[in-house]
Amino acid sequence: MNNRTVASVFWMLISPFYMLVAALKSGDRRYIWWIIVLFTIIYAATWDIGGIGDGTAHWQNVYDYYVGLSFSQFLQDMGDILLFKTNEDINEDLYIHLISYLVGGVLELPGLFFVVVAFVYGYFFAGSMVKVFDVFPTYSRSILFLGIALIFIMKLNIQAMNTVRTWTGFWILFYACISYYKDGGSKYLWLMFVPPLVHIGFFIMAVPAWLVAFTGNRKLIFPILFFISFGTTIINPGQTVNQLNQFEVGEDKVQGYYQEEESTVDDTLEQTKENRWYVQYDKIGVVSWSVAVMAGLFIVTGRYFRDMDQLEASMFSIGIVTKALSNSTWFLFAVSNRSDTIALLFILGAILLYWQRKFLDEGGVNFSVPEKTVMYGVFLTFIPYYIFILANTIQYSSVLMFAFPFFAWISEDMRITIREFIGFFI
Repeated sequence: MNNRTVASVFWMLISPFYMLVAALKSGDRRYIWWIIVLFTIIYAATWDIGGIGDGTAHWQNVYDYYVGLSFSQFLQDMGDILLFKTNEDINEDLYIHLISYLVGGVLELPGLFFVVVAFVYGYFFAGSMVKVFDVFPTYSRSILFLGIALIFIMKLNIQAMNTVRTWTGFWILFYACISYYKDGGSKYLWLMFVPPLVHIGFFIMAVPAWLVAFTGNRKLIFPILFFISFGTTIINPGQTVNQLNQFEVGEDKVQGYYQEEESTVDDTLEQTKENRWYVQYDKIGVVSWSVAVMAGLFIVTGRYFRDMDQLEASMFSIGIVTKALSNSTWFLFAVSNRSDTIALLFILGAILLYWQRKFLDEGGVNFSVPEKTVMYGVFLTFIPYYIFILANTIQYSSVLMFAFPFFAWISEDMRITIREFIGFFI
């Protein structure tokens, strides 16, 4: 262990935020990768089990079911998962079942559950960021692409690991795709098939990535699918539901996620009327629609066809095909909503890769006046979403990420969020 590693760990335990900023300034991509992973682990280690949304139930189940679980029962439960049978006792999906048994049944340290989750999530999240950003779009370089970069980074930042399965599966998929098209190698192609083991939904949501990987970048077919999906349902709801109902898990998911009519903005506003305005803004999907407009602009102006290289066009294609999937699975709202987020990030990732190459080669992207008008219009719709991100960060992040995170491990009473800390002075 070299001096730099020792110093990094020491300062991470003193002030994770300071260490993260220092690492980002270093420019050492490998170093940045591992500092983000370590930051993610410490971030998770400061969480209170009762305040992290979906992760609370998963974490509690480690205490309730997995502690003391026999190996034979673990194998029996794993068989239920692999055969798509429902089992109300276990943390469903192979990935979370393995982690739950490791920390609860083998180590008998259930408190480490999110430490392991954070390591996996952090590794692929940080790896994806390092793969995307060769040149970061600072304010002086391009305020427009800085705004796009912030959405890309913050949409599913490290807070999103509280879902445990869904967004971990996404970052594995994204990392596999960008690595495959950027670096090559069959190992990354195989990695594209891991997400369904993390969350069963990726048997559907990863199809666009598999389609692009195995059929090639069909630059005529994919945009057509993208545009017509806004006007008609490409996937037959009845046939899809019947296919899913053939499996116990599929039938269970359909019962929970199926809706007969597509939700409208008014429906969403009614359901979220008790929330703050910026939460409503997030729920009605303005950012998603704006990114779709941006994608349409890149297609209509021909930039997707003639100006994107193979890496950029492949990532963009995955994004627009996933958006078509999202539009066509409206009757399964969880699949539709999650696919929508996946599409957004693949599209933004592709556009950021495109900007960086153009910046290095030509000093930036030369947009026409109409293109600039649309792009800056899209940018303006992002501004309220930044407020949502800031509010969400304050609500769920520990104030100890600024200094002395180990206090959270000494006393549970010290697990104070930034919002709670501010509340002491108001």
